[in-house]
Amino acid sequence: MNTALMPDVHNRNHLVLDDVHSFVLRLHLNPAPGGRGLPRPQFNLEHVNQGTSWRMRSLDEVLEELTTRVELILQNQNASGNSP
Repeated sequence: MNTALMPDVHNRNHLVLDDVHSFVLRLHLNPAPGGRGLPRPQFNLEHVNQGTSWRMRSLDEVLEELTTRVELILQNQNASGNSP
């Protein structure tokens, strides 16, 4: 069973939130102006948990943004005293 709430084995009356972060990447291929040439990619990266999204034009930008977001999540996890 895959659930975000799992029982805390040390305190049976308390539920612990399993810290899962979800990202969605959407790729749109926009037609070239005038119908000539290759379609232009447009990437939308969404952080589902925060309800935020970013629009980018290259895969490199997507990877950089995703890397930054994951590093921030891990830093916040470590700062709160929880280990990943």
